[in-house]
Amino acid sequence: MSEQLKTPASYLDAADITTDRLTRQPDGVILLSYLPKTVQSPPNVELHPRPDYAEGRKRSIHGVYFADLALTHAGRPVVTQPVAIKPALSAHFAVHEYRTADYLNRDGQQLTFPLLGFIRRGSQFSTITKFDSGVVSYDNIILQERSRPPEQAVQEALIVAARTLLILHDKQLVHGDFQIKNTASDIDGRTRVVDLTTMRAFSTASDVSDDITQYTDSLTRFGTRPSPITQQQFQDYFLDTYRDGITDVFPVQRQADVRIALAGLRAML
Repeated sequence: MSEQLKTPASYLDAADITTDRLTRQPDGVILLSYLPKTVQSPPNVELHPRPDYAEGRKRSIHGVYFADLALTHAGRPVVTQPVAIKPALSAHFAVHEYRTADYLNRDGQQLTFPLLGFIRRGSQFSTITKFDSGVVSYDNIILQERSRPPEQAVQEALIVAARTLLILHDKQLVHGDFQIKNTASDIDGRTRVVDLTTMRAFSTASDVSDDITQYTDSLTRFGTRPSPITQQQFQDYFLDTYRDGITDVFPVQRQADVRIALAGLRAML
């Protein structure tokens, strides 16, 4: 749903979010609270669609849309925050995204977009995250329709992608849908992780191969277009960057398996 929405909001304690607690909340906007309920009264909320925030960004298959979320008092906006709203498969998946984002952003890190709350419409749930116009995913730069991207852009995109995977694998996470559209950086050059839906716990070295193969497949739009990146560029900027981080990320007993997996990927290029 991308129409304007006006509704009273409810609060959910950010320290204790479970699927059961989320499904007990009333329909409407559900905001995360970091304060005791005794000092917070639920505000009225307005969501104003902002399709202009999507300009220059490729359409999301998840139905993500953008809006300004306004907390109102006496019908007047008090606080306004640009947000992205993403439909979730279920309450369980909405909570999964919150927990993953919370884990990635611990210790003051901003590896992904902070989650502000949820929207409930009966059995349908969506997540609400902060929207940062200064964050651009690399598919918008590399997968151009009419021209091959410049060397510097390719180098940046591939190095950021490799570093993103190293960060996730260091945190014992597998992305599960590691496409170029899910790699990004902000205006200051800091890595951002996009789309947490399919993330899961890291298990074996084959998880490395799976994430990287998903990325290479996305460069050809899963076999429908030629890749804008050469084999040499991919080896020099992605595989070598990932290889150089193995000793810092993986325990000694796993490093050999990861290197074997990486060598197998090189051989397939």
